[in-house]
Amino acid sequence: MRRDEDDLRNLLESWRTGSATRRDLYLAVRVIMYQAARRGIGAITCDIPDEQDVEDVVYQAFCEFEAQDPAAVRRIVALAWQVAYRRGQDVGRAIIRSREQIRGHVQDRAIRTNFEFSDEDARAAAQREVLIGYAIDCLDLLPDEQRDVVRATVMGRETLSDWAFQVGKSHQAASRQCARALRSLARCVKFKRDAR
Repeated sequence: MRRDEDDLRNLLESWRTGSATRRDLYLAVRVIMYQAARRGIGAITCDIPDEQDVEDVVYQAFCEFEAQDPAAVRRIVALAWQVAYRRGQDVGRAIIRSREQIRGHVQDRAIRTNFEFSDEDARAAAQREVLIGYAIDCLDLLPDEQRDVVRATVMGRETLSDWAFQVGKSHQAASRQCARALRSLARCVKFKRDAR
């Protein structure tokens, strides 16, 4: 964990001095960008994203990420997540618009009903998008290790046992830490939602 943070800090310094390669940057943010792109698309479409759409989002997001002024970047991973998530949302909206256009062209009423979205669906998707935005903001407020366990296990595909083994914790300690992190996230999201 500490080594990863040091590596990211060193990479940020290299980027600022112009010595980081495009490959170095991509390898550092690739996994988080794919996760964020999937979540961004899914938050809008409420569906499992097509992998080609995810790849397109990651490419576009990485180009946008790479074009940032490195002097203004504080945390590489957080910026990569944010850019990929937002570009994923853009693609999700485009998919919804495309579905609506298809619905408009379909004359057969029986087929058209498969593509219809109710106002309630749209409101629920908008609410999910807002809550996910709150959760991402709140995630950045967690202590490093709590943020790491949430990203690895809840947002990623790593098991809690594997994560605990990698950081040298017992499964029970990791489970308590993950539970504390999720409670903190829930409180933070509730606070942001109530303050709206």
